[in-house]
Amino acid sequence: MDDPEACDESSPLVPTLDPSRDAHLDNCKFFLMLVVVGNHCVQDFLYVVLDTHTGRRWCQQDPVAPGLVLYLVQLLRGVYLYLNLLGMPTFTLISGYCSKGLMRSGVTGDGAGLAPRSRRMVENLLVPWLIWQLFYLAYNYRTTYPVQFWAPIGITWYLSSLFMWRGSVQYVGGLRHALPLTFTAGLAAGFTETPSTANGLVFLDYQRFLAFLPIFYLGMMEVTPARLAALRALSLPWGWAATLASLLCLCAAAWSGHCFDELQRWVWVDTPYANDSGAHPGGGGVDTSRGVAWGSALQACYRGMFYAGALVAGAGFLSIVPGGHAWYTDYGARTMYAYLLHLLVIRGYIMAQEAWFGGAMPVWLKAVMSVVVLPAGAGVGLMAPWCKRYTQWLVEPDCRWLLWAPAGGM
Repeated sequence: MDDPEACDESSPLVPTLDPSRDAHLDNCKFFLMLVVVGNHCVQDFLYVVLDTHTGRRWCQQDPVAPGLVLYLVQLLRGVYLYLNLLGMPTFTLISGYCSKGLMRSGVTGDGAGLAPRSRRMVENLLVPWLIWQLFYLAYNYRTTYPVQFWAPIGITWYLSSLFMWRGSVQYVGGLRHALPLTFTAGLAAGFTETPSTANGLVFLDYQRFLAFLPIFYLGMMEVTPARLAALRALSLPWGWAATLASLLCLCAAAWSGHCFDELQRWVWVDTPYANDSGAHPGGGGVDTSRGVAWGSALQACYRGMFYAGALVAGAGFLSIVPGGHAWYTDYGARTMYAYLLHLLVIRGYIMAQEAWFGGAMPVWLKAVMSVVVLPAGAGVGLMAPWCKRYTQWLVEPDCRWLLWAPAGGM
């Protein structure tokens, strides 16, 4: 990543293609999007297929006979936790790195470039959020009634959060010690009650917005081209060691008897500590023997562990991704398409599977489809040029009819 200006500040998911683009950055985004798609595929397999098949309930261990099958199930749960720890935190870090120009315009500069950057934020973040929030409100109408527009549904949380993170730069970025303050806010958010809307969904995904905020500012304020070059200069064994260490730790946690559902909440960072006991990283019920305060304090420590683990996993990932131009490099410029469309493919596959095969498809075949075939096919296919050709009007809508033309025309 030689130049942070090589990425589009409006969104790291939707950059513009030009010769100055950094191949390593696009390669990272391509593989990260495969991680995000794979994460949701595995999630649906674990909850929609496997738990339904075995009858597992909240915090219950997998009711599978000891042996190879149980080992593979626990391994898959550990991999799923790792995909969560790596995917969106590292995307958020890259988002911050791509916002350095916004920092210079709004904080250290004269503000001359702030207007066009703000316009791109509206075009590439706010308008797609409005479109897809409306879609998911209609799609999930039965479970989101009464409709509350300001509670992000599913994947739309990242668009609204990224818009607010970038909107905060000219205010928070100008503070002394802004980075420690954002980490304090991320840790302190868990002590606050999460504001919910009338349908039970979280207002603006408040917890995740604040929990990921310091990662965004870390990328913007501390990740530099020189530091990224130094990271890439590390030998591959160091990068793979960090990656495998992160993966093995989460596999061990999944195998150790900790409640898997609470571990999932830990990597999602979307709930307050008040719901947690301290018995598990994600919580669950109040430990009255030691008190709510003790449990909440322990949960704050667990959130700090989340930050440390995400940074180790992200650093390992960034150091092992190839830096040269490959067949998938240009695909990294179309990750917004995979991000917004992949849930439709996953849900469509599950509906087709139930309609065509019912219970006739064996679980092992469903696992192969959900863990291998679907992530690779949907991830790569939705970043392909043909997908942009047919869906650009939904993902990157033309907003010239909505916004005033800047001085000098478009």
